[in-house]
Amino acid sequence: MSAQETILDVKNLRTLFLTRKGIVPAVDGISFSVRKGKVTGLVGESGCGKSVTSLSIMGLIPQPPGKIAGGEILFEGRDLSKLSYKEMCRVRGKDISMIFQEPMTSLNPVKTVGYQVGEVLRIHQRNVADAEVRRRVVEMLDLVGIPEPESRVRAFPHQLSGGLRQRVMIAMALICDPKLLVADEPTTALDVTIQAQVLKLMMDLQRRIGTSIILITHDLGVVAETCDDVNVMYAGSIVEQGDVFNIFRNPSHPYTRGLLRSIPDTGGTGRKERLFSIDGMVPSLTDLPPGCRFAPRCTQARESCFKEMPELVPVGEGHFVRCNRAREAC
Repeated sequence: MSAQETILDVKNLRTLFLTRKGIVPAVDGISFSVRKGKVTGLVGESGCGKSVTSLSIMGLIPQPPGKIAGGEILFEGRDLSKLSYKEMCRVRGKDISMIFQEPMTSLNPVKTVGYQVGEVLRIHQRNVADAEVRRRVVEMLDLVGIPEPESRVRAFPHQLSGGLRQRVMIAMALICDPKLLVADEPTTALDVTIQAQVLKLMMDLQRRIGTSIILITHDLGVVAETCDDVNVMYAGSIVEQGDVFNIFRNPSHPYTRGLLRSIPDTGGTGRKERLFSIDGMVPSLTDLPPGCRFAPRCTQARESCFKEMPELVPVGEGHFVRCNRAREAC
């Protein structure tokens, strides 16, 4: 993929945490790219490293106990991991923005939503008059579908529903027209109807503004509807990556196939069948098994899988998988 096609290129990123139990490799040598104007998904179970990846990109890893121990995070050719705190502050919120999982804990409870959305403009466009800030905040709240935006600017977060608070977070993230938006489980705390509305809003704004998006989720239904490219993560590493059609039509890693089989059947057949689940548990990151990290749960594992950590190998055009069986088939 050429530099003209990508806006973010993550190369061999390693993010570690020092704990009482030892060093935790929360993100262990992952590489992926985000195409301009496209939506890239990071998928996997809780604790697989998705959110730590997003925080690493945003420069929000708490140090200590965390540390970016290696790799590159190239945003338009500039390595974000090498920037100073002040340099990263100029990037964060202006060129790269983030929507966090839970808006109630991300918004300041003692500041109005209008003040908080406008604060992004005040930080990155210091010469903007207060009247212009208010006008643009009202315009942005209206754009994200918040009713009566002129009065809502004076509301506090607790006076809004969960869906409206998430829309405020989206307005805050997009008010400076960022080139890249990182959305970390943006619909997790919302009911199904509001989830659909928020996702549609994000996709409409993405097409209108042309922002690239990293969508972090465990919901494969959301991935199928919204993403162009998909990276499946397990225990701190990427086990499969490719475009959304390859991942869903030809899943090549046993873990990816297990995730897809776990999706409830909504075809309306009326048959009562037990929902499929992957046997076993995700390994502790302080005590990772030798070889393939999924091998203890894999029904197709062979002896070599417990000895050697496989590399990502191509199984098709733009489709890669980290599996010894796939490597032997190539």
